[in-house]
Amino acid sequence: ATRIPPVIFTVVADEIVDLPSDRNTTSPLYSFSNSTAYRYYKIEFPETKGSSSVQLGEMRLYKQPLATLLTLD
Repeated sequence: ATRIPPVIFTVVADEIVDLPSDRNTTSPLYSFSNSTAYRYYKIEFPETKGSSSVQLGEMRLYKQPLATLLTLD
């Protein structure tokens, strides 16, 4: 059998965020600086809000700086 070597991830952000408790709720945008593009990103949720699981409906990672995303015409 072929052994797959373990993947080592580089930490690019380590923040505590306050995600909504209610279902079907949009979370605020969170940003972090990262000058290196990676093929894969690992996102960890070390704690939950009293449950043993986490449910995400959708998550997006944007290339643009947050200021660009929030600019109104």
